[in-house]
Order: sequence, then structure tokens, then C-alpha cells
Amino acid sequence: MNFEREARAATFDFPLLAQETIEALDDHHARARTDYETWKRDLLEWLHVEGKDPDRLRGYSEDTLRNTTYKVDQIMRWLWNQRGYTTELSPEDADQLMRELGRYSEYTDSNLNNFVKVIKRLFSYYNHEKGKNIEWECDLTLNEPSVTNRDYFKKREFRTLYEAALAHGTVKHYHACTPEERDNVKAYLAQVTEKPKGEVGPEDFEKANSMKIPSIVSVSLDCGLRPVEVGRATVDWVNFEDNTLDIPREESSKNEDNWKCVLSNKSIRGLRIWLKERASYEAYDGRDELWLNGKANPYNSNSLNYLLNQLIERGNIEPAGRDLSWYSIRHGVATVWADEENIHDAREQLRHKKVETTLGYAHSGAESRHNKVNSKW
Repeated sequence: MNFEREARAATFDFPLLAQETIEALDDHHARARTDYETWKRDLLEWLHVEGKDPDRLRGYSEDTLRNTTYKVDQIMRWLWNQRGYTTELSPEDADQLMRELGRYSEYTDSNLNNFVKVIKRLFSYYNHEKGKNIEWECDLTLNEPSVTNRDYFKKREFRTLYEAALAHGTVKHYHACTPEERDNVKAYLAQVTEKPKGEVGPEDFEKANSMKIPSIVSVSLDCGLRPVEVGRATVDWVNFEDNTLDIPREESSKNEDNWKCVLSNKSIRGLRIWLKERASYEAYDGRDELWLNGKANPYNSNSLNYLLNQLIERGNIEPAGRDLSWYSIRHGVATVWADEENIHDAREQLRHKKVETTLGYAHSGAESRHNKVNSKW
């Protein structure tokens, strides 16, 4: 149907391929990347238009697709390691993947269930678009555990998360590339920026090495920013004179007070660089938001969690039974402040009206308790 073809010519508010996937494809034959990009776009467009209920042309939301695309890349990278480049996952492959994830990974049942959902979406795509007849059920017995505020980042992971943000999306400087390297980077940036390869120039190389993401992560590690606060943050919140992030009463989340959250030297340096860089981008003309995503929209929990998944993988951070989200940064910040300073300083930094609220977020780390118990007798 012409309607279906037109409807499936969709654009998405996220990269088609993760950077780790692009790097993995470089290890395969020359046409692998082009083939995979074509296949991946067709998959996502089918999911968007009719994947949820093909008979009624009901598709998945873009938020669901954003969460699906990264899992698809993870599954395919695993598959390529097993038997070389292909876009055909078999039921036997799915069984082996889930056995390995269940036995050897630190994923929670909630995360494993997400893999099951994505695998079933893949098989549904094969059945409806490729004429297959695959029926598959996961052999693992999985529960849906409730999410608790114990799923937080540990202090030792803060630097890893920040360093992953520094490396996120970076490329060689334009003039430091060989002609072949420059051509490969242009192809990657053309996909990320959604512009013709011939129009990619030095300014696009510089944007790829932006301090935007590192500054978001750094400030969030200092202040435990909620997703809504990342989205609401404006340039006026940054106070270089006092080295603070000043959140006004009308913009602060879940309270009625103005807050002055202290910033680290790392965050101050990053924000100084980012604000100079920000001034050169058209997307910010006439706008006061401190950070905007690639589509010039404020960040939200979905876009931040998608970013976080990429940083977790780049930093090789093991979930170790945790269901990590952007709020896990906030919970980790509360833990460190409560454990190393005092609960009242933690309350101020985390912007809670009552100290009891802070106590609900804070969990003294096992390593710290080990040191303390050794001092008791």
C-alpha cells in the first residue's frame, strides 16, 4: 500500500546506530554497515507503523522505539561475535543469548525481560515482513521485580560515568585525520546529524567533541539533578561567582524553596567551556535552556535514560543486580553526601524540604560500613 510506504518513511529523535555498533561493523566486510543501516531503518519503521498490531496498523511510540533500538544493537553485536555479520536471529540464537545473559550477566530480571520483549519484536518483524513463521518463548523463568531506590550508582562509578561522557560521540579533529579516516568520520557524522555526507565539515567535527554531555553528567553528579531539572535548567541558573547552581523557587521540583547547589571545579570548568560553545549554535538563539537534545528539545527522562544506557556500556559499568536509570545518579549522590558529610548538607544539596526525605534516598555504602565496623571493637 502506498499509505504504508509513505507512513514508514519516518525520522526518529535518536541515532539509527549506536557508536559501539558502528565500530563493530568496521570489523566486517565493506558493505556490512550500509546493509545493517538499511535493515535497521526498515525494522524501526515497521515497528513504528504497525509493529504493535499489524492487522490494525498500530505501531509503537517513539519512546518505545528509543528503548528498543539500543537493545537490538546489543543483540546483533552478540550475534556477529557468534557467527559473523548477519541480520537473521534464529530461535536457537535467542535461546543461547538468554541462557548466557541469565547465567553470566549481572542483569536484573527486569532487564532480561526487556531483552525478551525486543527479541519477540524482531521475530514478529521477520514473520510479517520476511514471510517466516517463528514461534518463540524464553525458557528462563523471569520475575518483574519492583524498582527500589537501592538501584543507585556507587561512588567509585562516578568518575567512570563522567569519563564515558567525555568519550561519548567524540571523533578525531578534522585536520588530524588521514583522508581515509576523514571520509569514514564524515559518513558517521552524516548519519548522526542527518545531513548529506558532502555537507559535513570541520564545524561538525567540533560539535561531535562537544562539552554538552560531560557538563550534564558532571553537574548531575554534583547536584543529583532529576530528569525534569535537567530539562528545566537555564543559563541563569549557573552562578560562576559563588560556584553554584541556583535553582529558583518556581522551577525547583517537589519543593517551594530557592536552592544553591554547590558545583565542583570539574563542573565549573565544563560549564565555562559549554556556555562559550553553546553561544555558537543556532539552536540556542533566543532560548535560555542550558541544554537541548539533538532535536533542539529539552531533555526528559526518556532521552536521558537512553543516553545513560550508552554511557553505561561505554564505561563497562556492571549493573550487578541493579535496574539503573537517571534517578540512580541522584540516589548515588544522596548516598555519598549522607555517608561522607552529614544528612543536613545532603538535604541542602539534594533539595529536600524535610530531612526524612533525604534519609529515604540515602544508603550507607557497604565499604564505608566495613571501615566503621572495624573501628567499633
